[in-house]
Amino acid sequence: MSNLSVEAYNNLEKEFLQKNPVNLIRDFYPNNFLKMNIQSRIESKSELWKFIDTMHENSYEYNLELLGGLSNEEFKIFERLILKTIDYSKKLNDEQICSGKNAISKSLIPVRAIKKILNKNAQILDFGSGSGFVSLSLYYSGFKVISYDVTQALFLHQNNLFNSFLNNDYNLITDKNDYYKIDKYNFCHMPWWVFSDYENLKLSNLDCITLNHTLNEISPNTILYLNSFIEKNILNFEIKDLYLVIENLGANVWNNFWFLRTLGYKLIHEPLEGYEKVYVFKKEKFTNLKKFKYPKPNVKKINIFLSLRRKILSFAVLIRNMFINKKYYKRKLHVLKSGNNFDLDINSVKDLLQKNFKEVEEKTKNEKYNEFLGKT
Repeated sequence: MSNLSVEAYNNLEKEFLQKNPVNLIRDFYPNNFLKMNIQSRIESKSELWKFIDTMHENSYEYNLELLGGLSNEEFKIFERLILKTIDYSKKLNDEQICSGKNAISKSLIPVRAIKKILNKNAQILDFGSGSGFVSLSLYYSGFKVISYDVTQALFLHQNNLFNSFLNNDYNLITDKNDYYKIDKYNFCHMPWWVFSDYENLKLSNLDCITLNHTLNEISPNTILYLNSFIEKNILNFEIKDLYLVIENLGANVWNNFWFLRTLGYKLIHEPLEGYEKVYVFKKEKFTNLKKFKYPKPNVKKINIFLSLRRKILSFAVLIRNMFINKKYYKRKLHVLKSGNNFDLDINSVKDLLQKNFKEVEEKTKNEKYNEFLGKT
């Protein structure tokens, strides 16, 4: 049962919903997608073509600028993903061929950062895997991957994409009988009702969690659950470090960035220019409930004192960054900084893409998207 139909997914989800309390279901619901009118469910697999390059439309040029160039290893992964995506896209809908170049180029940014922190074969949870290309880039870079998403439409897209790319290397986890696969195999994919199985699911070998374009979009209750899951099932501080890598915070619905510090995560790298535009947290201590402060949603309310306090704090941070002990501050937080000798510069990558995938470049769904936005 590796290739889920829409009906099969809905039935599994429905069975879980009927047996579990409202508060658990609430914490694993794509509320932000609903607020932003983003499609989160499909009725038929004929809709899957829409999600190949989703959430990253028109970002290809910007992504390449951030990357600054590619190593030969990175370009091989980049090319491999695009070739397979083109074949996959043609099978789904020959009228809407898509190379996936936006999401694929974006995926290389957090993967490059993770390579600087962890050795190959480290196990990584891609939390909110979206288009699925970060999970695939990590897998092709030699990491063990657990891909997770809460949204029905994106999960079914990932399920079909991963099956097309990985064949027998893809392992779907849908219930307790499949949990043994997580430590046995290099690529596993789980829906939200599996990850919510706090009592039975174990991820004791986990080294890193990615939260790309996700952190400030998920409920603080979900962050609490994730932290509780980490503290109970993963960490043994004498032998193990655990990192959070965040390429983008996502829509600013909740202030979970600062919430992480309350839960014992230390910011060890903040964004710089280029590919280092990632946040890296390291789990350093267990939650101290006495000092625990529950975050509030970013609701616009007029409060003079809070507004003044924010402005004072923002000014203090600005002064600190610009003047106070600047060298020490950079040295401590910019742990990923190191020189890179790229085998291909930005222009070379663009030329190769246009030359090798001309058909797709001329017949991609993003052209229609651009026409709709009036950006052609």
